[in-house]
Amino acid sequence: STITTTNLNAAIDASASLEFGASSHFGDATVTVSGDATSTSDVVTFAAGADLSAATFIVSTGATLGLSLTQAAALSATSAITGAGDVVITMPEGTGSFVETALVKVDLEGGNLTLDLGADDNDTLILDSGSSIDLGGGVLTISDGTVDVLTHAADFSNVSSVVINSAIILPYSKFITLGDISGAGTA
Repeated sequence: STITTTNLNAAIDASASLEFGASSHFGDATVTVSGDATSTSDVVTFAAGADLSAATFIVSTGATLGLSLTQAAALSATSAITGAGDVVITMPEGTGSFVETALVKVDLEGGNLTLDLGADDNDTLILDSGSSIDLGGGVLTISDGTVDVLTHAADFSNVSSVVINSAIILPYSKFITLGDISGAGTA
């Protein structure tokens, strides 16, 4: 079936996730993702091939938006992902020491951002020129790889703490603004 709209609200319950299929085309709709703050299983995701490139995403408090790195870069080319909810961006596992450069724009108001870089710790995500991470006091979690904020001088602000399970590369001026650094990784 086909739904034509310029506004889409995706509300999901606490017991299940919602995945939009590969043939989904969101055009220039504004998509608001809502969820249950007491659940960690209600994540809105999109199959590979779903066309998100012109849409705008707002993630409400209690909701989690899950994107592939390719999807996040496509969204970031037109606008930042916004809201007070959480965002999980997953980079596919590369062979060997995989390095990917991507545009990522996330502007949250207290939400958390997780950058999941595959199953091992040898992959690197370099944030491309024009990238920005502003979490409005939220937490950045880096899982299974290195995130490089320094190389292309990506904007990095209002991150209260970083959970580093692998590594992060960022300017000293940004490092000293962090309230807390935890995890088993290196900065």
